[in-house]
Amino acid sequence: MRYAIIALLLVAAPAGAGQPYSQSLAQCAALMDLSNRRAPERRSGEKGMRLTAARDAYYAAAVAQAAREGHGDGLKRVAALYADAAADWDGRGLFFVLSEEAQDWFGYCRKLAAHLGVEP
Repeated sequence: MRYAIIALLLVAAPAGAGQPYSQSLAQCAALMDLSNRRAPERRSGEKGMRLTAARDAYYAAAVAQAAREGHGDGLKRVAALYADAAADWDGRGLFFVLSEEAQDWFGYCRKLAAHLGVEP
């Protein structure tokens, strides 16, 4: 099942099918910042800073992608997408980041970043 989910997520990106790349990138940005949102004191540590840098890279890529997709205000669109995604990830519970689903999403985000040339 895990591999089927990843395959579906990777195939769902062609024009008109699935969700836009900007939305996926915003979801990845919010996922990268999940641990830091849960424990803000982590942001100043090495891992926290790496996760913040990854969040920023995905977020910037989402804004640029939203512009390519024809959204007039990419910043506003991505801010809304990010807020929705953060609320979703945060609502999945304290140990979500340790789940198989979260690991699948982290893998998907890495593959998406590689595919789009995003350097998290």
